[in-house]
Amino acid sequence: MSWFEAKSLKTTKELKPRNRIATFIMARKPVPVPYPFLTTDQKQTYPPSLASTLSGTELNGVFLAVARPALAGEMPDPSMHLVHRRDQLRRVGRDRILQSTSGGRDPRLDREVILGESNLLPFDFLRKGDKIGRAVVKIQRGDGAAGTGFLVAPDILLTNNHVLSDSASAQSAYALANYERMPPDDPTGLPAVARLKPQTLFVTSAELDFTFVAVEGIDFLGAVPIDRDSFNLIENEYVNLIQHPRGRPKEIAVQDNLVVRADSLVAQYSCDTEPGSSGSPVFNNQWRLVALHHASVLADEAHDPQPSTDPSSGQTTNAAARYLNEGIRLSAIAVWLETYEPSNPEERRQIDRLLGIVQGLDPQIGFFGALGHLVDGKSATQIVNESYQGDTAKLDIALWNLRGLEGVIHGRADEIARIIADMRMDIWIFAAADSKDLEGVAQSLKVKFGLDYGFTHGRDPTGRVVTVLHNRARGLGLESIAWPTEVSTAVGCEPPLYLKAIIPWADANSAELRIVPLFWSSWAVAPATDLPWVESIAVQARQSDAVDWLIFGSSASLLAPENLLILSGEKNDHLIVAADEADGAFALMSRATSGVSRVYTSSNLIPTLGHPELLIVAGDRKLPSSITSLGGHAPIAVRLVLNDGKSHGSTASSRKRKKGAKRV
Repeated sequence: MSWFEAKSLKTTKELKPRNRIATFIMARKPVPVPYPFLTTDQKQTYPPSLASTLSGTELNGVFLAVARPALAGEMPDPSMHLVHRRDQLRRVGRDRILQSTSGGRDPRLDREVILGESNLLPFDFLRKGDKIGRAVVKIQRGDGAAGTGFLVAPDILLTNNHVLSDSASAQSAYALANYERMPPDDPTGLPAVARLKPQTLFVTSAELDFTFVAVEGIDFLGAVPIDRDSFNLIENEYVNLIQHPRGRPKEIAVQDNLVVRADSLVAQYSCDTEPGSSGSPVFNNQWRLVALHHASVLADEAHDPQPSTDPSSGQTTNAAARYLNEGIRLSAIAVWLETYEPSNPEERRQIDRLLGIVQGLDPQIGFFGALGHLVDGKSATQIVNESYQGDTAKLDIALWNLRGLEGVIHGRADEIARIIADMRMDIWIFAAADSKDLEGVAQSLKVKFGLDYGFTHGRDPTGRVVTVLHNRARGLGLESIAWPTEVSTAVGCEPPLYLKAIIPWADANSAELRIVPLFWSSWAVAPATDLPWVESIAVQARQSDAVDWLIFGSSASLLAPENLLILSGEKNDHLIVAADEADGAFALMSRATSGVSRVYTSSNLIPTLGHPELLIVAGDRKLPSSITSLGGHAPIAVRLVLNDGKSHGSTASSRKRKKGAKRV
């Protein structure tokens, strides 16, 4: 009998092995409730090939997903260059240890030595693991099957779809907190049993094998943060799984857990699990959540040419039958949440609730992630793959007013380059910036992150420099255009930068965008000064219905009645304006034949004019703290969702399922 069961039965005079009474701990008031799910009499039917590995009533599944192996001659993902660059820091401590054993001394004189690769870890690794592991619980279904889950918010649990596939199974299930041999003797270590609340929140995907479900009464356990970052795990790193194998008290796998493969959808690792481990959190050595464990899969022959043992049969097999364990990447689940199309307001509320607990951004797909991805009946796997391959019809643009930050930016090229690399905007417009500083940023982007950004320089009417960086990876073209002579002569000052962006992946209606960064009233320029340029934009816009215009400026100017009247001409279908609290704003003139279908903005902007179905403030897209900590004007970030002229019908998934794999 486990400590959990013994403590629950401590009020009885005799601890009988088949006693079914436990203590339901809620608000520190013990209430006896039945433990119907602890029975060992129930039996379940499993596939014959798995029968020898199962006993009792533990949970096992039959659906599997296996990562697609790279095809012969296939080029590696260019983003992996960035992955390895970013993750060099993780091995700095390990490299120092290795170097210290060969620092010019005769190695025969060393009494201690690192044997191969160091497996030393900081001692607080144990404390961090203990703290975050409190959020891992055993899930006991009403039919006697058991699995694992963990809190991702004080009232939300995450597990596999094959553990809780529908609201009915969740309604009859329990979460057992601190089900351990010796739980910690503190308030967060209290054993507790809590019912799930699918009527409050239940979001699931059979394809990605995850389920979010509401729970109450165990918020004292804390929660495991979810991060979008797909760079938090790469091949040849190590992972740690906290789990309830075969429904036993909580266990942890921390030895020889090498990541063999990691792609945009799954991670595969050499780690021990058993039936009942499904739904376990997979952590890296920094205790960051990287995957949701769900299955064992047949390993690729290329990974290990040595024969191994099939765990379901006990027989030695060839290399192709060696098993690995697999988890669904949390970054892939985040993409699913971003692209899911709810069928009713309640579903929309639940999805928004989940998006609200997902943190950070994913440098592989940028600040706006998969928002606006054209779904059109595609599978979740296909959507994830397309998102990471850059096959999305969108254009991301940011304007950053650096006035007042000149001294801060100088000498911090690497830090600014990291921000640009992480946000992955297609176009960056820097106002009031030193061009030499930004040249250093572009150099850092190329050397440290493998990103190729082109330069365009100009000035605003006050004489301040405006510098534009544009990502040339997808063939995006950007050129400066001269203003009509009569306009510049009439105003009597230097004209603002006037840009034409050529978007090769868009269709004819959205292949060209005109961009004009005007100036803000906070730059001591009267909003009325914008009027001649706005009039010129309106005149040129009417000459071509197929061109959209994106104008950056002050909210006082762009929302001035005379400017709104000019911009919203009779040939325009839509005029969209959004502003921030620092007087920054943008206006999109969407033409009658525009290819712009939707506009997303960062959470620091407020829609002031436009249509809700077209202009969407992404409330969960908060600017990185590395930007906000600098002070000054926060950037204005915009995503234009475009038509790309391609067919968006459903196609078969590129991930093939292999026979002989099993869920655990």
